[in-house]
Amino acid sequence: MIYLVGWLLVYYYLAVRLLVRHRARLLALAVLLLLGGLAVFRGQVGTDTFAYEKAVFDPERMTGIEPGFQLIIFLLKSLVADPVFVIRAITAIFTLLMCWFVWQADDDELFFVMSFIIPIFFYSFSMNVLRMGLASAVFLIALQFDRKKQIHRAVLLAFMSFLFHYSMIFAILYLWLVDEKISGKYRVIGTFSLIVAVLLLVIMNEAYFATKFQNYALIEPPGMLSGLSRVILCVILLGGVWLSSLPRPEIHRLVLWTLLFMGVFWGVTRISYAGLRMLDLLVFVLAVAIMRAYGRMAQPVDRSVRASWLLAGVVGAAGVYRNMLQESFWSNSPWLPYHTVFDR
Repeated sequence: MIYLVGWLLVYYYLAVRLLVRHRARLLALAVLLLLGGLAVFRGQVGTDTFAYEKAVFDPERMTGIEPGFQLIIFLLKSLVADPVFVIRAITAIFTLLMCWFVWQADDDELFFVMSFIIPIFFYSFSMNVLRMGLASAVFLIALQFDRKKQIHRAVLLAFMSFLFHYSMIFAILYLWLVDEKISGKYRVIGTFSLIVAVLLLVIMNEAYFATKFQNYALIEPPGMLSGLSRVILCVILLGGVWLSSLPRPEIHRLVLWTLLFMGVFWGVTRISYAGLRMLDLLVFVLAVAIMRAYGRMAQPVDRSVRASWLLAGVVGAAGVYRNMLQESFWSNSPWLPYHTVFDR
C-alpha cells in the first residue's frame, strides 16, 4: 500500500503543476525526498537488497563488479561497519543525484523525470538494481549537459555511467546509432569500436560474466508474454514521437533502431531472464534519446510526446506494482510487505 502512496504523491505533483501552470520545482523535490526516505529506511525490501547486503563484506561476491560501484562500497565501508547501512547510503546517493537533476532541470526535463522516470524506475533503481540506478542517474545528468551544449561534460558522464553498470555501453551505442550528426562511415567505425570494447571487457572479466550467465541460466526462462509490458511502453513512446514535429528522418531512425533492438531483446526473453533487463534499459534509453532529439533541435517538447510520457508512466507503474505482488512469494527480500530497517 505504501508504494501506491508514493505514486499518488507523484501524480499529485503533476496535477498541481497542471493547475497552477508552473513547474513547481520545490514540490517535485519534496516528493523525491519522501520517496527517497521510503527507500533509504526500508528493511530487507526490494528484490536484490538481500544480495547486495551479503556482498558488501564478501570479496568473492564483489569480484568483477563495476569499478565505480566497488569504489563507492569501499569508501562507505570505511565509514560504516554495517552492510545494511552501506546499502542504504547508496540509495541516499541515488536519491541526491535525482534531486540534483530536478534542481537543474528545465521545464521539459522536469516533466520528463516526474511523469516517466520516477513512476517507472524510481522504486527499482533505489531499492533493487542499485548499480543500474546509479548508472542511470549519472546518465540523466549527462543528458542535461548535452542539452546545454556542454558536450565534453556530457560525454565524460555518459562513459562514467558505464563504471556503475556495464550495460550502459548499450545506451551509449543506441544514442550513437540514432544521432543524425554522425555520418554512415563514422557510425560504422564507432559501432565497431564499441563492440570491440565490449568483447575486450568480457575477455578481461570472464569469470564475472560467466557467473552472471550461470545465474540467469538458473532462472526459468520467461514465457512468451513476458516483456510485453516493456514492448507496450516502447510502442507508446514511439507513438508520441510519430505524432510529433521532429524531423521525419529523426523519427524514422528512432523507430527503426528501437524496433530492431526490441525484437532482439524480446527474442532473448524466450531463453533468458537477461532479455527483460535489456528491454527495461531500452525503454529508458529510448526516452532519453527522445529528450536528446528535442535538445538538438532546440525546440520545446510536443504535447504528443508529453502525453506519451504520462501514459507510459501510468502503464509502467501498474506493471511495476503487478510484479511486486507476484514476486512476494519467492524473493529473500520481497517488496511486500514493506517494513523499515528499524524492524529487523
